[in-house]
Amino acid sequence: MPLREGFTLQPHQRVRFTIEVSLDTAERIWNIVHVTNYHLKHNGKRISPEDVIKIGTLRYIEQFYREQTISKVQCSLGTSFPLKNKIKAYIKQKGISASSLADKAGISKGTLSDILNNKHQPSLDTFLRLYVALDCPPLDDILYRETSA
Repeated sequence: MPLREGFTLQPHQRVRFTIEVSLDTAERIWNIVHVTNYHLKHNGKRISPEDVIKIGTLRYIEQFYREQTISKVQCSLGTSFPLKNKIKAYIKQKGISASSLADKAGISKGTLSDILNNKHQPSLDTFLRLYVALDCPPLDDILYRETSA
């Protein structure tokens, strides 16, 4: 994959970047490291400032490309892109049963089944019940726009 003229990167290769940050940013990074390591101490895991920078950079890149996709969708005026949910995949990943989610959200198992299978989308009230029952995950973890018919 060409990165710039005269430089090609093979899929198994990595590129090292060197950055400089202000003292204020460095202090913020160290604070994140200390707080995170405090919470991880019972697992025997630790993170470094480099880990914080990598994670932050990867999240920024993901957000950037997600916003580019959203921007392309929003620029297609006149085209309808139905809102769908991926709650079924989310609860599977988190190890939450549909039955316990229905109970926690106070909705019927049949209604939840229809929602999980995208047979219909929930009312705002039902969505908020599910959202709170799932501990308010990032919306893009549970919702998406269907962009092709």
